[in-house]
Amino acid sequence: ASKGEKGRDYWDRKLYTTTNSVYNAANVFLFVADNTSVEWTLKGGYMDGKRTFILGTNNNRNRVSSMYGLTKVQEALFPTFIPIIDIHSHPYNPFASPEDMDNARLLRDIRYGIYYKDNIINYTDQNNSTYSIKVNSMNDLMRYIFQQLR
Repeated sequence: ASKGEKGRDYWDRKLYTTTNSVYNAANVFLFVADNTSVEWTLKGGYMDGKRTFILGTNNNRNRVSSMYGLTKVQEALFPTFIPIIDIHSHPYNPFASPEDMDNARLLRDIRYGIYYKDNIINYTDQNNSTYSIKVNSMNDLMRYIFQQLR
């Protein structure tokens, strides 16, 4: 949401937090993604020189704030965050939407993925499904995150 936008989406953006623990980030993300019907995000990178994970939701079944929206807009929640990985859940389908791909176009050097029913489907600004991996446990998700952060 930009500074000029008003209403529910702007305030829902406040439902974001950070942690330096990949364990906590993976644990919370899998729990909320598997047990709610709204989109959630887990973004990994660096803030103030420390590995940091952003977790959050807009309480919406079809959208969650993009990396660009959280870091680059005026009054961004995390303007100093340096992103590397951006995962978000899709409650109802495994493919990146046209909006997801448009957002990937804004920040191309980030690795993007959709979490859907025990899978992570990677995508780019050009392809809504490049490859997928099975996520059977929190350890699988943590392994995936570490691989992407290299």
